[in-house]
Amino acid sequence: MATEQELNDNFVRICGSVGKADRLQQLWNMSYPHYKKTREQDFKEQAKREGFTNRQINAFLSLP
Repeated sequence: MATEQELNDNFVRICGSVGKADRLQQLWNMSYPHYKKTREQDFKEQAKREGFTNRQINAFLSLP
């Protein structure tokens, strides 16, 4: 089983940089549930608008 550090390192690799990984965290922190949308749906929409791929988004959501 991968350690938390290994999972994080893999996530940063998938994102391409620490800056992009940090940006996903910022988007998550700015996301919130609202009319007919969950926090996760709001996050995914924002991330896709900024050019993140489904792979990058799912990697973030799978972090512990």
